[in-house]
Amino acid sequence: MQVMQNRSSLFSAMHVLLKLCNHPDLLLLRPVDPNKPNGKKCPPPDLEDYGNPERSGKMKVLREILTTWKAQKHKFLVFSQTRQVLDLIEGMIRSQLGINYAFVLHSAYIFVCGYTKKKIMGAGASTEARLSNLASR
Repeated sequence: MQVMQNRSSLFSAMHVLLKLCNHPDLLLLRPVDPNKPNGKKCPPPDLEDYGNPERSGKMKVLREILTTWKAQKHKFLVFSQTRQVLDLIEGMIRSQLGINYAFVLHSAYIFVCGYTKKKIMGAGASTEARLSNLASR
């Protein structure tokens, strides 16, 4: 039993570090429904600039890269393991970079930038076909 508690504690600590490395504001997310702690989460209402890229080294670097690629008219993909991080990236792209994008949802989340905004849902071969279709434009 002690081993399982230690593993759980270690996993929790690693999860906190992952959020901190991606963007410290992710640590502020709270459940929308207190009765469902693992359900949908939202930022505290008193934090007006939630997801501000200036608080995350990763976001600042990504913003610089995307700004350069936009100026050079490159197309690009941004992958994320979590929807929460992708939401922060989407906010930055909309508010600061003015980039049109398409959006692919799968087990990992992907931004395909340089296109008219549209959502593409799918998995497996169909997702690959949709990405190929976007890349050929």
